[in-house]
Amino acid sequence: MTHHRSLAACAATALLMLAAPLASAATPPPDTELHVNICGAYTADMWLDFGNSGSTATVVAKASVRQGFSPPAPAPAWYIVTAQVSGRSHDGVPVTTDSQSLDGTYSFPGTPARKGLSVFRSSTCELTGKAIVEVACPNGGSDIKTLTVSWPRCGT
Repeated sequence: MTHHRSLAACAATALLMLAAPLASAATPPPDTELHVNICGAYTADMWLDFGNSGSTATVVAKASVRQGFSPPAPAPAWYIVTAQVSGRSHDGVPVTTDSQSLDGTYSFPGTPARKGLSVFRSSTCELTGKAIVEVACPNGGSDIKTLTVSWPRCGT
């Protein structure tokens, strides 16, 4: 009986040792959400959402600007919000880059700039998301905030 338990324990340990590297090799998506003060008057909202399912990995970038907290400032004289994504499935394949920019004057964007990209997962794939918010400050000048995150290996 003791011999049988020893074999079962050894087999269970061997399975755990084999499974541990597989579990640690898969990295979770580096989702990031940032809401920061810009110009001391507004809030820059930036989101980077990564995901994977089966054979593909995705990134969605979003960027917006909104009224800050008190005291409320007038809408910026101008703003530009940009969502940019880039990636490739594996080495030897050109990097694909795509973006959406929204701009306006004396207003705030009605919806965030948004762009997404999907690639096939491999040990050499890579995805990058970038969100950029640039505004005219109420006291003159301008300010820019950027959030960039890369995901090498796309969770493989």
